[in-house]
Amino acid sequence: MEKSPFKDRIFKEGIASKGAEEFQGTILLVEDEDIILRMGKKILERLGYNVLTAKNGKDALDIYGEKKSEIDVLIVDLNMPEMGGLEMYNRMKSLNPDIKALISTGHSICINDSWIEKEGLCGILTKPYRAEEIKTKVNELIEVN
Repeated sequence: MEKSPFKDRIFKEGIASKGAEEFQGTILLVEDEDIILRMGKKILERLGYNVLTAKNGKDALDIYGEKKSEIDVLIVDLNMPEMGGLEMYNRMKSLNPDIKALISTGHSICINDSWIEKEGLCGILTKPYRAEEIKTKVNELIEVN
């Protein structure tokens, strides 16, 4: 079994413990890196969210096309092979102009608030994911619904 450098962080933040807050909603998590996809899914599920996952933009578009009425928030990796996260988001936005999306990146220094606003995104999640940051940002978006 592959050892995860993020597993200890999740347990230290208390998300894996019993009695963690439970939220409701469905998240589509799009990430091309297996370890980050698995850990992001685990964090979100432990928070009580239903999680759909995709490893690339094409699969995410297929899932979104089938289940867009069920998806509350999109979390998408900015840099993915074949179809980048922003291109994928823009295609989804053409299907649903009210889509709520967080961009995910390990290079947040290159992204500022004006760019996020210009693109119509709801915010940024930095990698590696921090459970508290995910909880706060995703819950704020779902409460807005």
